[in-house]
Amino acid sequence: MAESTRSTVEEDIWDFLDTEDTSEVHSTSKIIEHSALSFLDGTSASEFQGDLEVDLDGQFSVVQQHDDTNQDATSHHMLELENMLLGSIGLGVLPHSWKLLAAPEKAHASQQELTTGPDFPDLSSDLQNRLVEIYFQNFHPLCPVVDEIEFSSWYGSDQLDGHGARELLGAMIFVAFAHVSDEELGLSSFTSIPEAQRACFRTIKYRFDKSSQSRPGDISLVQIALLLSHWSPFDDSKEVSTYWVDQAFHHATIANLSEGLKQYSRVIWWCCVARTRALALGLRRPDKVKSFEAGRMIQSEDFGSIAFLARAGRMERKIFEIEAFIALCKLSDLMNRILILRNRSGKPSDWRAENTWPSMCKDDLNYVVRVDKDLGNWKSLHRGLFEKRALTRSQLLTLQILRIIHLSTLMSLYEPYMKYLIQQRSPAFLLYKASVERVKETSFAIGEAVQSLWEVARVEDLPAWL
Repeated sequence: MAESTRSTVEEDIWDFLDTEDTSEVHSTSKIIEHSALSFLDGTSASEFQGDLEVDLDGQFSVVQQHDDTNQDATSHHMLELENMLLGSIGLGVLPHSWKLLAAPEKAHASQQELTTGPDFPDLSSDLQNRLVEIYFQNFHPLCPVVDEIEFSSWYGSDQLDGHGARELLGAMIFVAFAHVSDEELGLSSFTSIPEAQRACFRTIKYRFDKSSQSRPGDISLVQIALLLSHWSPFDDSKEVSTYWVDQAFHHATIANLSEGLKQYSRVIWWCCVARTRALALGLRRPDKVKSFEAGRMIQSEDFGSIAFLARAGRMERKIFEIEAFIALCKLSDLMNRILILRNRSGKPSDWRAENTWPSMCKDDLNYVVRVDKDLGNWKSLHRGLFEKRALTRSQLLTLQILRIIHLSTLMSLYEPYMKYLIQQRSPAFLLYKASVERVKETSFAIGEAVQSLWEVARVEDLPAWL
């Protein structure tokens, strides 16, 4: 997995070089070497009849060149150097823009894309079906934002062109691409997973922005925004994670999803709640959870028809997924209590800046102890879920990821209190000592959970954040 990440990063860094045209790279090296040697020995280019070339064995030789050829080559390499420098500071798009200005027909095509938006990636029906399968297998269990009954009613039918259906399908494919194997990626026109996700993202974002103006509060916009919140482009884009969760809450509030007036609406609402709390805890942004009330805890009945069919038909897989998501939502309540504790100082940067926590009162210590106890009760309450037998590989992955989230929540409770040695015989010292022990235990448990995860997981099974 590390090798895959490294290759992706290297691909982004070196994408301005044409690695197949090695003769041009060597020529550029010759010019740089010539300039450096001329500077060192006090000579200039005009005093040479030829350039110095370094062979592969490190030997210098003189290369005769004609003036015209040398001038053309120099101009070409200066252009390459200019493009390289522009790309290094994020302005690599400028040369393309200049070409469009010089070519009216291309400029017209680009302008047409601005008005109609980029098209969805062209995928075969077999690959599209496989991506939908990957979505429900790898992503859906812990974020069931798509109603499977409703989805099955329009997928593959004429209703696909209805309000938001095609965009929602595109968002599902977007997150599914993060879990494809090399063989499955080879069935598409893309050479890497980031390239595939970026192409999907551009199209969905364009249509989402248009629909947000014409259809505010549409449930499909809530679903799409939640799916796009899993985008990490590794650049300076603002449309990542919390931006999309804010968009999801905006449309969910307009649609009044928290009241659960429509079937499955409360499930979608709790997808928003759980996702926001997990991001706020992971990104150390306690201020993100102050602006909404979660309302009644989700129940299996909120899943509507899918819950009834699962129990009537003894569909163990669906029953398991419903129980796993409810467990995550209950865990998010405990995340929220930790975030409330962080907000007491009034500083969103509580975990990063020095603060006056050594002077904390006994009530705060008791608060931490109660949250710790409730995290233990959460584990006991769901022991039956974690001890299920004869699980599929997908279910084992879901349980291990849920276990890692639980342990990470416990560590987040104690991690801030390890900063300073405190005077003994004080509540703060007791908390400091307990924090050190808890973090040690939890770190070891997380290591065991990750090891168990790797015993059953393939690289493409794992979420991007793990």
